[in-house]
Amino acid sequence: RIWVVTENYFCRMIDSEKGIFKKYKLRKDHQESNENSRTVFHEDLLNNFWIGTKYGLIHFNSKTELMTHYITDPSDPKSLNENNIKSICADPFEPEKYLWVGTGGGGLNRFNIETEKFKHFTEADGLPNNVVYGILSDAKGNLWLSTNKGLSRFSAKGGSASGGNLITYTFRNFNVSDGLQSNEFNTGAFY
Repeated sequence: RIWVVTENYFCRMIDSEKGIFKKYKLRKDHQESNENSRTVFHEDLLNNFWIGTKYGLIHFNSKTELMTHYITDPSDPKSLNENNIKSICADPFEPEKYLWVGTGGGGLNRFNIETEKFKHFTEADGLPNNVVYGILSDAKGNLWLSTNKGLSRFSAKGGSASGGNLITYTFRNFNVSDGLQSNEFNTGAFY
């Protein structure tokens, strides 16, 4: 299986000998963009794809080939709070239930796949900057976030993400005074 994502399309190779792809338009309005922006994607445990674009988050069901778009809705405080998606990471504890979405101005969003609702974490919660370029998890379940103002370790303590116990989320931020080469990271620059 070969999949390719571009600024305007999500593509699946259907004939490898001839190099033929089936294309799926990423934007609801069917307009094409000539801008040079980076699109990101993540394949989940069910082989479905989550595509982050400048125009929101898209779920692509690989069986039905249907797309669901998630965008900012000012009238819904549990919608995505910023359409410009920079990174996507499955939750280290419950990857089938939650996705973590880094945005280009709205901070970190936790997406509940079952309820289709977002929880937001921003500078007001301790994030050093609301631009989150990259998200990686470690062996302890912490999320590491690269931002415009350093690196942040995001931790959850307390009950499970789905349990009834109160969960406390904390940020531990690192910058040049901790030995980083710079405070500013960049799009796609994480491993």
